[in-house]
This record gives sequence, structure tokens and C-alpha cells, in this order.
Amino acid sequence: MPSRVSEPETYGCEESPGLCSLISGNGFLPAEQPLRRLPDAYYEEWEEIVGDLPNLIKERAIRSKIDNMSLLTTAKLKTEREWQRAYVILSFLTHSYIWGGDVPSEILPPSITVPFLQVSDHLQLPPIATYAALNLWNFSSTSSNNSSSTDSSCSTGEEEEFTDLDNLRALHTFSGTEDESWFYVLSVAAEARGARAIPVMLRAAEAVRRGDHDAVSRGLVEMAGCVRGLARLLGRMQERCDPAVFYHQLRPFLAGTRNMTAAGLPADGVFYDEGDGEGRWRQLRGGSNGQSSLIQFFDLVLGVEHTSAGDRRTTTTTTTTKMTQKGDGAPGELSFHEEVSSGFPAR
Repeated sequence: MPSRVSEPETYGCEESPGLCSLISGNGFLPAEQPLRRLPDAYYEEWEEIVGDLPNLIKERAIRSKIDNMSLLTTAKLKTEREWQRAYVILSFLTHSYIWGGDVPSEILPPSITVPFLQVSDHLQLPPIATYAALNLWNFSSTSSNNSSSTDSSCSTGEEEEFTDLDNLRALHTFSGTEDESWFYVLSVAAEARGARAIPVMLRAAEAVRRGDHDAVSRGLVEMAGCVRGLARLLGRMQERCDPAVFYHQLRPFLAGTRNMTAAGLPADGVFYDEGDGEGRWRQLRGGSNGQSSLIQFFDLVLGVEHTSAGDRRTTTTTTTTKMTQKGDGAPGELSFHEEVSSGFPAR
């Protein structure tokens, strides 16, 4: 189902068409809904397991199921949407395998490792459940494009199809609860609504270069309205996501493999077994809303700099700066955030 966001020339991208070509009309979300299933029957084994994930986890059967899973090639993945779908599936299987037992597993079997590394390499993302796997590519919408939202902040005049929470569902969860689905899709709605701020701030950045202070001021006022709208939206989290359900049933599965010794993993993380004696230990951070490219974009255009221990400046995470919907991430190709940053005047 395609987006109903206006074309770039009316969406505010006329001053920065190159930048806007790196994102969809829904911002960092895909222009259309993610695939619900891989079309090639060859991958039916993956689909069957991920479709029954909550039951397999509950019955403590997920590891034996994956241990007996065929090692499938990625050669039959044709489109970017199929690669993204494969990434979602393998991310959920990976975290289910690691955290879906009485104790965490420190070895990931080749049946997941081999295709996951190939898919991750293609998409230039880490082989772990990131924000893209859990949120950006893990939802469906039943919207007929007639949004019931009454919040006009951050609106294009025609509500994007992915902004209405009542029409959104997560494709996959670990727990099978509505709480977990709500946790994921609230971020989807926020990404869709916040997409309006992207061309607004690109226009403001162009106005800075022109010295048009009035245009900069208008852009900041409009962005402030967007941010307030997002704050109201995010404030709805506890409507359907019980903190106790999140903490006890969901949070453990979101953990990565880095700094997880207290949870039972070795200091080296998890061994990604590639078979035939190959493989290596990997320490990777799990999915987090802090990986949202939209939030990173806000930080970038507003000059917000996060610091770590020792007051060193930190750059935005590379996990999602490559999650743009256009471009193949070839060597030398700048991500959306790098393109934006390169165009800003020195502060």
C-alpha cells in the first residue's frame, strides 16, 4: 500500500532534492508496508518458525526447532523488501535462540549465522535485532488512508497511512502480547508523524545558508509543533503497554550480546558459528529507540551533541544512519545523516 504523502516538490524537498531522494515520503519508514511473508516457498521454514515464535518460546522448544532448521541460501532473495523481511525474521530467530531458554546460549548455530551474516552484509546492518528489525520493517497497517487522528501537529494535510496507532500491528513479537506489539508500533507511528519535520528542517538549513532568518524562525516554530505532537504520541505508551509486561516478558529479548555477563553470557559475547570450524565471537548492542534515525536527525539539525565518559563527543550511531530506503550503501556513498551534516555551516 503506497504512502499518500505528497510528492517531494510539494513536500518541502525542492531545496534539497538529493537528500530527499534518500528517504521515503514516510521519512525513515519504507514508502509501503513491509512484506508480511517472503514470496518464495523456499523460505517457508523460516516463516513457519517466526510465525509460531511466542509458542515455541513459551514451550522452550525454540532452540531445538532452530537446531533442526535447514541452512538456507540467500540467493533467492530478489528485492530490497525481501532482504529486509529476511533481516526481520533472522533477527527475531537470533534473539529467540540466545534468550529463549533457561540460560542464555553463547553459540548461534550456522542455520541462523550464515544467512544472517549475508543479509546483514547486504543491508549494511549488524547481525542483531536493531531498531530496523523490531520497528521500521516489522509492522502492518489496516489503514484506508482516512486517519482518525485529530492531532494536526506535524501533519502534511493528508495524514500518512502509518500514523494511526489503532490501524497498526507488529508483524512479529517474542511474547505474543498486545503490549509488545504496541511498544513497537508506537515508534512506527512516531516515525511516520515525525517525517513531516524532515523537509521542514531541510528548508530551515537552506535558509541558514541564505541568511534568511525569518525562514529559519518559521522552520523552528513548525518543528517545535512537530516535537510537541510526538511527545503527546509517545505519552500514549502506557495505554496498552503495561510496564510489568515490558520489563519481564519483552525487555530480556531485546538485549544484545555486549556487556551481558550479568545475564549469563561470556565477556566475549556470542559465538556466531559459520560451520566447518569457522566463526567468531561478536559483541553487539541490541535494539533501542535511541537508534531511531529520526531522533538522530533532530539532534543533528539542532546541534545537540551527546557526550560519553570523559566528555568526548560521540557521533550518531551507524546502526540506523544506513537505514535509508534508497541507495545501496556502496563504498563512498554518504548516508542521509552524513549528507545533511556535510551541508551545514560550521558551528
